[in-house]
Amino acid sequence: MSDQNVKWYLLVISFLFTSSFSILARAGFEIGTGSNSMTGGRYIPSLDVSYLHNDKIFAWSATGVKSDYYYQSSHQISFFKSWKAGEMFYGTVNAGFGGAAAYTSRGFQDEGAAAEQNDSDFLIGPAVRMNLSYKFFYLNMSSTFGIRNLATHLLSLTFQDVQSLSVGVRF
Repeated sequence: MSDQNVKWYLLVISFLFTSSFSILARAGFEIGTGSNSMTGGRYIPSLDVSYLHNDKIFAWSATGVKSDYYYQSSHQISFFKSWKAGEMFYGTVNAGFGGAAAYTSRGFQDEGAAAEQNDSDFLIGPAVRMNLSYKFFYLNMSSTFGIRNLATHLLSLTFQDVQSLSVGVRF
């Protein structure tokens, strides 16, 4: 993970933490880690941060990888309208429906090549979320059903989904 990505993670977490002191009652935060399909099937850890206020959830997740020849950085923001769906395994199940947008940038350079090949993707679409929580611990699953590279994929009607699974703490 590059120093620039670490600075962005710390900035987002710091903002969310400091803003929590001026938030009304029933607001909370979730911070966790897991994996998502933004990296094309490779299991790369992701950082997930969510702000919960009444029945609304604002979520951000990021994942990335870097080696001598390859890098990829992905960020996703989501908004959900949430409701209590019931109880399971002595925990509370919350469901949510909303929308999400994601951006991925990546680069690759062959060992003998002089130039680096760069590419990026943009995704936007509806999203669903299921969350199983136990007081301060949670397990979260979410899916975004979106279109990447709007011009190309809209014409061919090919959709790209992003799934994520994370565990973390809620406060």
